[in-house]
Amino acid sequence: MSRWYLATGCSFMELHYGYRLGHTTITEIVREVYILLWQKVYASKAMLTTEEWLKIANTFEKKANFPHCIGAIDGKHVRMIKPAHSGSLHYNYKNYFSIPE
Repeated sequence: MSRWYLATGCSFMELHYGYRLGHTTITEIVREVYILLWQKVYASKAMLTTEEWLKIANTFEKKANFPHCIGAIDGKHVRMIKPAHSGSLHYNYKNYFSIPE
């Protein structure tokens, strides 16, 4: 969900309809993911120079044909408690309820 938000720039309301979760739930998930990403991945890289950031972006463009990119995240399943009345909507192949992230 957070990847989709970052990649498309869609609104939380669009995510609300797409994932069938409450607007405040979507907001909280995206906020928590951003905080964790910053703490675990990017905080140590915040002091890079402009030239170093440009080198990373150029490497992404050359290797993946993906311009203006400075990082990538593989998909993950965020474990969750089964939402009421959702049936098997959020049940995944790993045999638990989750939101693909």
